[in-house]
Amino acid sequence: MTPVPSTPAPRASFTDGGMHVEKDVPIRTTGGRTVMADVYRPTGEGPYPVVMCFTPYGKDIHFAFKEPAVYDKIAMTNDYAVYEAPDILRWVADDYAVVLVDAAGLGASPGVVDVWSWRDIEDYRDAIEFIGLQPWC
Repeated sequence: MTPVPSTPAPRASFTDGGMHVEKDVPIRTTGGRTVMADVYRPTGEGPYPVVMCFTPYGKDIHFAFKEPAVYDKIAMTNDYAVYEAPDILRWVADDYAVVLVDAAGLGASPGVVDVWSWRDIEDYRDAIEFIGLQPWC
């Protein structure tokens, strides 16, 4: 199934060094929900392979805030370190795009929480398909 395309514009889009960032990209799912994604990719046109995660932890919560004792012991210490997510700066520097998606009802995504349910699995599938259709992917 192909997800319904999103029409609203992302909340924020900016460039940070050699990385293009799109915050809160709305992805409309086939179930009628909207999940929000942050996209980090190199500034060129691409195409780029994608490293993606669908998180119940909040794509906007910095690792140092979520797990300060652990953050002090890891090498991924930067402004884009997100708990249980790929090292965004490392992957983008290696010409990958990184996409973080908040599950419905969590973080920036509206709705009701139903962590690791079939609904979440379907929403993740729809997010993967949506990202796969982007011109930079």
